Amino acid sequence: GSGSTAYPRGVRDFRVLSDVEFEALVGDLLGAELGVHFERFRRAPDGGVDLRATNEGTHIVQCKHYVRSTYRELLRDLKREVPNAEREAPATYRVATSHELTRSQVDEIFRLFEEWMPDASYVLGAESLEALITRHQHVERRHFKLWLTSGNLLAASVNASVLHRSHDLQAKVVESLPLYVESDSLGRATKVLETERVCIVSGPPG
Repeated sequence: GSGSTAYPRGVRDFRVLSDVEFEALVGDLLGAELGVHFERFRRAPDGGVDLRATNEGTHIVQCKHYVRSTYRELLRDLKREVPNAEREAPATYRVATSHELTRSQVDEIFRLFEEWMPDASYVLGAESLEALITRHQHVERRHFKLWLTSGNLLAASVNASVLHRSHDLQAKVVESLPLYVESDSLGRATKVLETERVCIVSGPPG
């Protein structure tokens, strides 16, 4: 692969996510898929562990949010993770990346970590993450940047005329998403909506 990824119609645009948000998405998706909780950690340059589950052994996930990088850059950085994996000696090791991967690229990454990967399915590229999102759409609803940009849930929520009138607004929202920092208040508001169906937000802008 080379350069930034061009996402086809209907595919989620992972570019709107920050590195931290991408890790959270991967943790939620794998948690839903495997039925285990994945811990997240404060970012550290030599940690070698982005997500970890301790269920009959230690299971590690290395997340690489590389939509604007080349495959060569991704592979170079993954090679640097091999000593960290050797140090951790996990029961299983997964690599999750927002980069679109060919079959040969998946196999190449698998060979780096095959000591801790039962098979190449433990390498998750953008296409594999898409499949997980499709199977666990409740996870996508918790990551609003994704469904705003994909339009899948938005189109199901409003009729065509409203969607057409909202196009300019949606474009402005999507443009500002990389600047948005999620706070605890969003989680509280979401819980209110889920239980009461109505939430009033008041106060000055910001």
